[in-house]
Amino acid sequence: MGTGVRPAPNRLVRAARGFLEGIIEAWANLRTEFAMAVASRRDGVSPPTDWLGLPLVEDGAKGVTFIDATVRSNAAKGAWVKL
Repeated sequence: MGTGVRPAPNRLVRAARGFLEGIIEAWANLRTEFAMAVASRRDGVSPPTDWLGLPLVEDGAKGVTFIDATVRSNAAKGAWVKL
C-alpha cells in the first residue's frame, strides 16, 4: 500500500495502489487529523511535525475563490476567468 507516496501522507492511504479512494476515506482522514489535533491540545503536547495538518482559513478562502470562478465561468458559457 502507498508505494510511491511520500512518507507523511502514506499513513493516510487506505487502498492498495491502483484502487481509487473516495469521499469516505477523505472524510475519515480529515476527522482523524482533527481528533489527533484535539487530543494533542488536550494533553498539552505539540502535534508531530510529520503531520499533513488541517486546512487553514486561508485554504478555505482559496476554495471559495475557486468555486466563485467556476460559477463565473459557467455564466460566461465556459470561458476562462481569473481566480
